[in-house]
Amino acid sequence: MAQKIQLIASVIHDPEFVFLDEPFSGLDPVSTDVLREAVVDLQKAGTTVLFSTHNMEQAERVCHRVLIMNKGRTLIEGSVTEVKERFGSRSIVVEFDGEIDLLENHPAVQSLINYPRWAEIELAEGHSADEIYQALSGKVSVRRFEVVLPSLHKVFVDQLGGRDSAREASDD
Repeated sequence: MAQKIQLIASVIHDPEFVFLDEPFSGLDPVSTDVLREAVVDLQKAGTTVLFSTHNMEQAERVCHRVLIMNKGRTLIEGSVTEVKERFGSRSIVVEFDGEIDLLENHPAVQSLINYPRWAEIELAEGHSADEIYQALSGKVSVRRFEVVLPSLHKVFVDQLGGRDSAREASDD
């Protein structure tokens, strides 16, 4: 509730620029959607919205441009698409029914992020998406199979490689 009041107070006079610090932190899904729509409406009205977040999915949904920092230094900067193209590798998104654990040690898989009912797979160098599709055929029901740019979350994790940020979090 406090975040909603702060947002209303911030935009009541139609500012040209709004800064939001972790605006989605601690919100339930409905409030998150409402706030995201409000931010998009501000953008459409010509307001520049700058917000800090550790949630790359929210940044990807709302932002036109991103700046990723570590220890006060800029690591990555650009439009969401530019960043994903520049730092991304060939990724595959698979939506499925069943278990795809069989891909964990597959030679065509460099990395596998497995979520309930879908996965993001990074292809190993020299391998093709066809190899992944063949491995899944007949073993799981594939609802979607798409070669895509990686998520901002994946770019962030790959670029920071778990260095420093995980160590700093444990020091806090």
